[in-house]
Amino acid sequence: MKLFGLHFGTPTEEDLVRTRSAQPTYDHVGSTLGMAPTNGPHRHESSVKVGVGESALVDARAALRSWVPQRSLGAALTPPDVVPDLDETVVLRLGVGPLRLTVPNRIVAVVDEQDRYGYAYGTLPGHPERGEELFLVELLDGGDVVLTIRVDAEPAHNLRWLRPVILPLQRAAIGRYQSAVVQALR
Repeated sequence: MKLFGLHFGTPTEEDLVRTRSAQPTYDHVGSTLGMAPTNGPHRHESSVKVGVGESALVDARAALRSWVPQRSLGAALTPPDVVPDLDETVVLRLGVGPLRLTVPNRIVAVVDEQDRYGYAYGTLPGHPERGEELFLVELLDGGDVVLTIRVDAEPAHNLRWLRPVILPLQRAAIGRYQSAVVQALR
């Protein structure tokens, strides 16, 4: 079912083929990798300490690779075994039963270094936003492991009238993402 340009329900194989060949819906691919930490109407950055030491980094990396932040929102993933590798397409489904909103994304960047791991995904057609989110864990010099989430996104063109609702939901989601990773490391 399609409403206001958004898709609800379970994506069919045909939907997935179409989504895999779609281009991102925004023109600033990779922007969250070098984004200045200033917050603006469409940009937000939030960091939280999730642990200490190399073992915490290993665990935080595993949490990101298994989509712990997204699952904390109740998201189901299609395909269910997708790994956040460069150019992979993942459709998150949010909601309950047939009222599940399909939220298509593509992994547009991966950071895989000794002391840092993360990925950014960008929106594809049918997503209620247009832009990018970055999930990054880092082992800092003092031993703290920090999760940073950066967002450079705004409501999709056809949903700009929902801005007063979407932006607070986006910020609430960031808090849930962070809490889920913290809990996964306990």
